[in-house]
Amino acid sequence: MSAIVEPQAAAYTHWHGLPAGTACCSATAFVAASLTLPEWYTIYPPTLADPRCPVTVVLLRHEQSGKVALFDLGINQDWRKHIPEADLPEYDMFNIEVMEDLVDVLARTGVKRDEVDLVILSHHHFDHTGEPSLFPNAQVLVGSGVAAKIPALKGLDNVSEVPWSSKPVASFDLSYDVWGDGTLVLVAAPGHTEGHLAALVRTSANPSADSNPQDEYVLLAADCCHHPVLLSPKRDEEHFRLGKWRDASDPEDEPLRHSNYEDYALAESTLERVKAAERRDEIMVVLSHNYRTWKRLGGKERMLNGVELNGWKGKGFKE
Repeated sequence: MSAIVEPQAAAYTHWHGLPAGTACCSATAFVAASLTLPEWYTIYPPTLADPRCPVTVVLLRHEQSGKVALFDLGINQDWRKHIPEADLPEYDMFNIEVMEDLVDVLARTGVKRDEVDLVILSHHHFDHTGEPSLFPNAQVLVGSGVAAKIPALKGLDNVSEVPWSSKPVASFDLSYDVWGDGTLVLVAAPGHTEGHLAALVRTSANPSADSNPQDEYVLLAADCCHHPVLLSPKRDEEHFRLGKWRDASDPEDEPLRHSNYEDYALAESTLERVKAAERRDEIMVVLSHNYRTWKRLGGKERMLNGVELNGWKGKGFKE
């Protein structure tokens, strides 16, 4: 294979600090669907692995107000209805399995769909958008230019774009403090797609300590990358990069030009920001399709019913 032409993004070294405050959210991760992501699709150079990966949805509950938010909606059993019939064969490669619809999972665990106040869609891909209309009282938040790309949002009047602030947070330049107290802060994380969002969530705080050394956060990074080896590579894994490939019809003497990332260079830059957060002791990064995290948090049976992320450090959830 020809070498990737883009120079690799430099490691991100700036740190803007974490949000002020001591209010927290509870965060519960659910996996009600899974799919296959071949490694030629997710990392370069690829191996021959063909891992089954989770489709992760995170329920957030603001502890002070009781407000409820969902970060992404996963895949419903009737996901095909929002995809043109002619395009459906392209999805065969994912070997999709939906164990249960999200609304049914939530209801079984005590969360009614009309109790959800906010739905945050990280980006427009089908495995993140679910069926927003099933949450009638929820405001839907999306990134810039995303709403028009999501068929499931057509006809809904409760959709708005994130009103960005230029205040930097953690390793990100644009932010939006959803509840105004630093508990749920959206950050712009483009590259995989235009308008891709991530969310920084404070899951515990220590108000008695001057520097808050016991604060814990999760960074819901959606599809900033798809393969765990890219998030925290070991020494012999540092050569791996975001997925890129050549189709059979592409000339052998031309650089690789196909990727799962719309803006490859920007995606690599965003990934370096996510990795900078992952290196912090007080932050655990949650990727939507991290099969290692799925296994570490209990796998298929346990995560169908939800796993609470609060106290992740003491539970040993971070790799």
